[in-house]
Order: sequence, then C-alpha cells, then structure tokens
Amino acid sequence: LPADATGRGPGVPPAAEEVADGDRALGTIVEYLSRLPSWKHTAIFVVAGDAQGSRDHVAADRTYALVISPYAKRHFVGMQHLSTVSVLKTAEQILELPPLALGDLLATDMSGFFTPQADFGSFTALGRLDSRPSPKGQPEPEP
Repeated sequence: LPADATGRGPGVPPAAEEVADGDRALGTIVEYLSRLPSWKHTAIFVVAGDAQGSRDHVAADRTYALVISPYAKRHFVGMQHLSTVSVLKTAEQILELPPLALGDLLATDMSGFFTPQADFGSFTALGRLDSRPSPKGQPEPEP
C-alpha cells in the first residue's frame, strides 16, 4: 500500500506511523471484502514490495507473505522457502491454470497456508488508533 513506504525527510512521519497506516488500510480493505458475497471465493496474497534492507531480525533479505481467505489457516506460520513466484504458482493452482514458465512450475506452492474447513465470518478491522509521533517527532534513523 502506498503509505507504507517508510521514507525519510522533512514532513515524513516516523516509519512506525507509516507502517501502521498501511496496516490499517489493509484491515479496512479486508473488512470490506469479507462482507461481500464473493468472500467465500476470495484469496488475498500480501507480500512486501521490496524485501531488501528490511528490519527483519534474522536476515535483511527475508520478508513476509500473508494469505487472507476464509480458507486460510488461522495463526499459521509457514517455515518453508517461498518466493514471489510461490504466490503466482498458488494462484494458478487455485484457478486450475497451467504454469506460465519453468519458474512457477518449480516454485514451492503455498498449499500449507490453507485448510478445507472454511470460516466465512466477516473480518472487523481495528478502529483508527491515535497516531503519535516518535519521542523527538522526527523520522526514525536507519538501523
């Protein structure tokens, strides 16, 4: 989401605020979609726009992937190697499409993120919390 860029400079909010804005926006989108009749056929894949230089505690090039769906396992943490192409491969499998290239043919799929027991309940996003600037009111320094 565009406000989740964690930029730096005059007038740019601290990174934590920008990330929180992106999280709230995603929650609002999921809340809306989960109330539509098409929700029972929906899968949303969320990946970082750029994993390089992230603040991950293990490796700077490691990043996250989220699966949001009535068929997604709740509180699941996958430990297998995935890539952006894993999302493509999983979408192809859901839609029963053949692979586009050797890359998605050989990629690890995300089938472990799903369960056959759907939860069709709607999602409720957290309300907008008060955003507070960092103690100094300045963007956070790069690590």
